[in-house]
Amino acid sequence: MDFDEYVAARHGALLRAAVLMGCAPSAAHDVVDTVLALSARGIRHSEDPDPLVHEALATAIPGARRTAFGATGDPELRQELLMAAATVDDPGAGHIEVPPAEVNRALVAVLAVLVAFLMSAAIVGPDRSQSRLLLASAQVPSLFAYDDEAARALLTERGISVVEQRVRACDPGGRVVGSHPSPGAVVRPGDTVTIRTSAPSVVACLSQYPDRAQAWPFIDFATGRGPAPTFAPMVWVSVDGAAPTTMSHLRAVDRDSWHGLSAVTVLAAAAAEVRRVGTAYRVPELAVAHGTPPALTCGVARPGLVGDRAALSITIAIPGADPGGCPARVDLYQSHGAIDTVILYTSKRLGAGS
Repeated sequence: MDFDEYVAARHGALLRAAVLMGCAPSAAHDVVDTVLALSARGIRHSEDPDPLVHEALATAIPGARRTAFGATGDPELRQELLMAAATVDDPGAGHIEVPPAEVNRALVAVLAVLVAFLMSAAIVGPDRSQSRLLLASAQVPSLFAYDDEAARALLTERGISVVEQRVRACDPGGRVVGSHPSPGAVVRPGDTVTIRTSAPSVVACLSQYPDRAQAWPFIDFATGRGPAPTFAPMVWVSVDGAAPTTMSHLRAVDRDSWHGLSAVTVLAAAAAEVRRVGTAYRVPELAVAHGTPPALTCGVARPGLVGDRAALSITIAIPGADPGGCPARVDLYQSHGAIDTVILYTSKRLGAGS
């Protein structure tokens, strides 16, 4: 069976089955994605992968094999549970249609509670396909926006050995620019991952390096991996052409003050995004420009308060992930080396009217 087709068809049901087997709801995504990654070969060579995946789930969830729902429990009850889990596809229905003669009341009650959880956690539903993909702990993570020290700490914590390879790039020294294996590859404790880090060439990157070197401190602040950049005593802020508001210096340097829809939260989300295309995983790329931004950005006018001032424009997006769309962009305006204005243009579809 095609692996991607199986995942697309069964991922939701497997999440629900995992919770019914005793997996903590908060860990269900991680467990299911890990089991799928480790079972990929078996899935591709099986016409009906369900039994082997269910067996792997029961093995992966502590205590599942000792319950009536586990792989060694009552086969009929276990099959009823898995079939019932597969039917919970529409959270809007608010109930589960399971023949009472085939499933006991306790199971119906458990499933009803599970539906309520799934609705609140957005595990199922029409917007699930639009949420960012979370790689399992058994997969190489995206290391975009990491430096060598942070990447090494993340991988070492998972029991992965790290080798660093310096490569020519236009980012500040030590910035991770890739890895081998690439993000999404299955790894186990004791395996080795090579992180490729930037060894900047001032000559080759003469036009790009200064702007990228200025952009990364703001991104590190957004992702929580670095201190606040230099802000002016008062910072003007605008989102998608809305009337500008101000932040004091004390609030600007406090990352938690940038809550809701803000330049910090949007950049952090964009930096953490991962998309899967076929069997490959795509991670973001950084684009930086310096100069007077265009009068219109995806239909949103440049705020009048900035006039024709030059800005450092930061865009983080996965190339080709959203054809016909506008990626999120942040324009930073500086005066005397301090950021005094932050303009955010959120990610949107062309013609969406927002």
